[in-house]
Amino acid sequence: MEYQILQSQINPHFLYNTLNSIKWMATIQNAGGIADMTTALARLLKNVSKGTASMIPLREELDLIKDYFLIQQYRYGGSVTIEYQIQSDELYNCQIHRFSLQPIIENALFHGIEPKGAAGRIIVSAEAEEIAGEKGLMIRVTDNGIGMSEEMIEKVLREDTDSHNKTEFFRHVGISNVNKRIQYDFGPEYGITITSRQGEFTTMTIRLPYVLFTEKQLAER
Repeated sequence: MEYQILQSQINPHFLYNTLNSIKWMATIQNAGGIADMTTALARLLKNVSKGTASMIPLREELDLIKDYFLIQQYRYGGSVTIEYQIQSDELYNCQIHRFSLQPIIENALFHGIEPKGAAGRIIVSAEAEEIAGEKGLMIRVTDNGIGMSEEMIEKVLREDTDSHNKTEFFRHVGISNVNKRIQYDFGPEYGITITSRQGEFTTMTIRLPYVLFTEKQLAER
């Protein structure tokens, strides 16, 4: 309990400001990589601490992914790349659960690309498609890693597998939790499905209702 109390006393704004100071020191000393990683981590901390809203615009979720992936790129020596294919600008204002894409990107990196032992690529696409007779948002994350067996797919969707690294920044949200959260809010026709071919690719698809934030809601964020 004393340890938890100590943790609760750490002000996220103090961490954010300290990271900004490190970033400027690195910039002055021409350490571009350190500055980039520090900036990305500071933005992640700010994103995590700035609110508790369950639903956020797709644009904000993608911004979080971009910062998370930048840090991972330095970790992997630049051998991993990510590409975004967004069907239209309107999709950026679609509602999506906060922190729902990060576990999928993490899975693609740690369980798809890393075991491959070679350069890897992730493609994130978003488009409007009909789901159960209604307009829906379809988000696909595809990696060219080692793929997944049917058994592994079932396990990932049924229960959270052990985290690849217990020191990861995000470690409490798994793919099955994201799937359950979506289905709890919107019904069984929505959620996550996985298709894969071993040795070639894995695609995780998120199906959501097509709900846009209003201009007023976006202005108030």
